[in-house]
Amino acid sequence: KVVILNIPGNWMTPTVQAQAVGNITSSLAEIDPQNASYYQSNAESELAAITAKGNELKAKLAAGNLSQVNVLCDAQITDLVQWAGFNVVASYPRPEDISAKKMQELIDQGKQAGVVIVIGNLQSGTPDVGVTIASGIGAVQVTLSNFPGGFDDTETWEKAIEKDVNLMLEALATYRGNSH
Repeated sequence: KVVILNIPGNWMTPTVQAQAVGNITSSLAEIDPQNASYYQSNAESELAAITAKGNELKAKLAAGNLSQVNVLCDAQITDLVQWAGFNVVASYPRPEDISAKKMQELIDQGKQAGVVIVIGNLQSGTPDVGVTIASGIGAVQVTLSNFPGGFDDTETWEKAIEKDVNLMLEALATYRGNSH
C-alpha cells in the first residue's frame, strides 16, 4: 500500500522531521493496527532524539549571531537555513530554472544587501549557480545536503543535519576570517 504524506517544508529541519515521524507513525498504525503500540513506542524515542539533536544544534548555532548574517540560498534548502537562524535575503531556483538575467539580479541584490554567504543544495545538481553568484558578490559559497547520505558518514538524519550545521558554521568562520 502506498501512502502519500503531504508535509510542507524541508524535512531536514527538526520540526518538519518530527511532523513526518508523527504522520508516518499514524499511517503505519492505521495500516497495521495490531502493531500500533510498537510504532508509537519507536516514534516516541525517535521524536526525543530529534528534539535533542535540534536543541543541541540550535545551541551550537546560537553563538554565531546568525540573524545578522545575510545569505542567499538555493530554494530547496531555504527552510533549513532559516531554521539555523541566518537572514535569508533571497533564494534561487535549480540550475535548469535560472536565467542569466535572474542570476545577475541575484548578484546585484546580494551586493546591495551585504550578502556574505551563498548556500547551495547538493541535490539541486551542479553547484555552478551558487558558485557564480558567490563569486559575483564576493561571498563565501557552501553546499549543504537536503537528504541523509548526500555526504560521507551522513546516513542518518541526525548525522546529515549535524554535517549541514557544521558546513554553515565553517562558511561563517571562513567569511569572518576573510573579513579581518
